[in-house]
This record gives sequence, structure tokens and C-alpha cells, in this order.
Amino acid sequence: MILFPQLARRFGAERLMVLGMAIMAVRQVANAVFVTPSFLIAFSLLQSAGYGLLLIGGITFVSRQAPRGTAATAQGILAGVTYSLSVIVGSGLGGLLAGWLTIRGLFAISACLGLAAIFLIALAVLPAARRSTPEAPSTSSPTLADRLEAHEQT
Repeated sequence: MILFPQLARRFGAERLMVLGMAIMAVRQVANAVFVTPSFLIAFSLLQSAGYGLLLIGGITFVSRQAPRGTAATAQGILAGVTYSLSVIVGSGLGGLLAGWLTIRGLFAISACLGLAAIFLIALAVLPAARRSTPEAPSTSSPTLADRLEAHEQT
């Protein structure tokens, strides 16, 4: 999360968001494939990088796309849907699937959904990345990445 502003300048926030989802999907594949605790722990460490890229990338993307003065509301809706609603639905549905398919089966389903999410996120955000240019002035509020960058410079 701390390095996000530098990475976003080099690669673009949208691409980092897609990469974050890809990292999280790789972790779910590992959970479905491996049973060795050391492998599972190693792949769990990847999730933190994926989560950071996906979270800050999503916040940055939504902030840039929101009309002026509505960035905080848009970020709140993003957090409510992606990080709150998903926990509620995922816990209930995950428990049912784990009972029917075993835990490894649940992770296999999760990996498939994660792979689909990579493509859906890419379809949603990469066209916006192509439309925006680095020189174009931002019409939305400063993003969290922009605030982190400004704080680093002080």
C-alpha cells in the first residue's frame, strides 16, 4: 500500500488493480491444489500484496471516475459492496459449498470466480485507463494514492 503511488505512476492504477485480483486468484488456486502447510502459508503472504493492490487500486479508480465532490460517496459504495456485502454473502454461501464440496472444492470454485473476476475487472477498468492520459487534469477529489504521495514529499 505504501508503494502504490510509485507503482501507479509507472504502471497505472487500473493495471495494478487487475494484478491485485490476479494475485488473489493465484492464492485461491494454491489453496485448492496444495495441502502442505508451508506452501499454503507462503501463498497466503501473496494475498496481502494482492489485497493492497486491489483495495488501493479500486479506491483510486473510483475516485477518478466519480463526479467532482462525490469521490468519498463513491468510495463508500465501493467499500460497502466489495468488502462488506461480499463478506456477508461469501460466508453464508461458502459454508454451504464447503459442506457439499469440501474445503478444497470451495477453494476451486473461489479460484474459478477469481479468474472470472480478473477478466471482468479488466473489461471495466482498462478502457478507462486508455481514455485517461497522465497529463489530463483530474476533475475529482485527490485519491488516497495522491494523498500518500503528497505526505511522502513533505
